[in-house]
Amino acid sequence: MLTDPQTLTRLERLVSLARRVASPPSKRRLLRRPGRGIEPGARRDYTPGDDVRLVDWPAFARLERLLVKVPEDLPEPRLDLIVDGSGSTGRGDPTPHLRACLATAALAACAVAREVRTVVWWAGAPVARTALHRPGELVSLLRWLADREPGGGGALESTCTQVSETASSRGSAVLLSDGLCPSALPAALRLRNAGFEPLVVLAFTAAEVAPDLASAADQAGLAHIVDAETGASRQVPIGYLTLRAAGEARARRSRALLARLHERKIATATLAAEAPFEDVALGLLRG
Repeated sequence: MLTDPQTLTRLERLVSLARRVASPPSKRRLLRRPGRGIEPGARRDYTPGDDVRLVDWPAFARLERLLVKVPEDLPEPRLDLIVDGSGSTGRGDPTPHLRACLATAALAACAVAREVRTVVWWAGAPVARTALHRPGELVSLLRWLADREPGGGGALESTCTQVSETASSRGSAVLLSDGLCPSALPAALRLRNAGFEPLVVLAFTAAEVAPDLASAADQAGLAHIVDAETGASRQVPIGYLTLRAAGEARARRSRALLARLHERKIATATLAAEAPFEDVALGLLRG
């Protein structure tokens, strides 16, 4: 699905929309167009040829002297997208891995359309990264994401450490996960402590187990369960009630993570299994 022509068509629509929509009236830098900043108090005498729009008229009224505001040298706008590569993201229908990758592509499409340099990180084994500067590179991004396979415990926290150590400037960082990795909260805190503006996006799955497998397990009575991240295994009785209890336990775990993130004032968003993958990106464009 990542490399389907329909996916690219939807991303191209996002690029067109992002170019038309004005930046939201928010202090957050996520998906905002690069602007021309003015550092308070930085002034110099006016010389012929200077842009008259930079003249400090209130200062002229006080001092009877023409001064111009000196433009601030702003760092290149940057967005880091970190995709959870832990094994649990590869389980479910649809898999959180697929949903997170599609949402990542949507965020990247909006960012590059607004001239924001975008770096995508794979928090798996091994950690990998790729950068985008133009919408024409979205096809390569989709292929790159399609080559990534979730497995093991992932590397969210260590990847966020790499992000903070290698980034020459601080901007927004989006962490996309299923919320089951224990290091999701420490990873988000590490980004914030390093000067980034973090956003945690939780991608949900509609079903823990595919319907045909659930039916077979119900008839057998026992299932051999393997933890996708640790590799630990055990046999458990399984059926409708067990699967429902597992789904409820996963929902409680996600709610607890969201509550802890909110307590620490870290922004969050959710992507339901049935929601269009563009939802998070569209929400940010709307402010």
